[in-house]
Amino acid sequence: MPALRIGVNSFSFVWKETVQVFLRRLNDMDYSHFDILTAPHHCWPPDFDAADRTALKSLADLLDIRIESLNLPSLDQNLASPTREAREYTLCLYRGLIDLASYLGSSFVVTLPGRRSHLGPPPTEKLRGWLHGSIEQLLPYAQRAGIRIVLENHPQSVIPMAGEMAEFVEQFGSQNLGICYDVANGEFTGEDHPAALRRIAPHLMQIHLSDSTRSAWQHDPIGTGSVDFRTVATTLREIGYTGTSIIEIISESPERDIAEGNRRLAEFGWECPGGKQSRPPKRSEPNPRLT
Repeated sequence: MPALRIGVNSFSFVWKETVQVFLRRLNDMDYSHFDILTAPHHCWPPDFDAADRTALKSLADLLDIRIESLNLPSLDQNLASPTREAREYTLCLYRGLIDLASYLGSSFVVTLPGRRSHLGPPPTEKLRGWLHGSIEQLLPYAQRAGIRIVLENHPQSVIPMAGEMAEFVEQFGSQNLGICYDVANGEFTGEDHPAALRRIAPHLMQIHLSDSTRSAWQHDPIGTGSVDFRTVATTLREIGYTGTSIIEIISESPERDIAEGNRRLAEFGWECPGGKQSRPPKRSEPNPRLT
C-alpha cells in the first residue's frame, strides 16, 4: 500500500522570511508539496506585481515543487463579518489569492469559514447567512479560475465542527467547495477524528497535521500532544484519501521539528523524509469520492 503523501505549511516561517527562502530551505530537506500561508513580507498577493508572480512560479518550476494551496489566516479578514464592507474587503483578498493560485497551477485556496466572537456574538443563523453569501459570491470566481475553495475546521469559526462543515458544504452541491481537516483544531474542539473524517470523506481535499490537546489549543510538534496519529492514518486509508497531508506546526525550531515529526508520522504510514517523497503531479488528485 503506497505511503500517504506528505507536505509542509509555511506557518513557522511566515514572520521570519520570504516564501522564496522558505521554499528553498524546505526543498533542501526533500519536500516537494507546500501549503503557503499568505501574509505581508512572506507571500502577500496585494503587493505582488507581474515580476513577483513570475519569479515565484519560476522558482517552483526550477525546484520541481508543487505549491498545492494558498492559505489566508483570518487576522483582519472575516467572510462572516456583520459588516458588509469587511466582507467585501475579505472577498477582494480571496479573489487575489485565487488569481495567484491559478497562475501558480495550484489546486486550492484554504479558507477559514468566518470568525465568531465568543463575547456576545450575533445569532448563529445570521453568521452562517453572511458566510453563505460570501461563499456564494466566491465560488463562481474560483470555478472560472480552476481553483477549489477549501474550508478549514477552526475553533473560532462559524462552523467549527466537522458535521456542521459537511452540512454547510452540501448546501452548495459544488465540486469546487471542499474541506480541509486540521487534526489539532479537531483535537481541541473535541472531535472524534475517525467519525469526523468519515463524515467529511466525500468533501475532504486536504488534511493538516500538528499536535494539540483537548485542554490547550496548539499546533505543536508531532508526538507532544494527544492526537492519535495512528488512528488518523488508518481512517484516511479506510476512506480512500489520496490527497496531501500537510505538516503545519508552529515552532521556534521548525526544521528540526518538521523532520522529527515526519519520522514519527512515517511509523504510521506517511511518506518518509530524506528523498523518499513522491514527485508532485501537475495538480493534486482529489479524493476519489469527489469525482
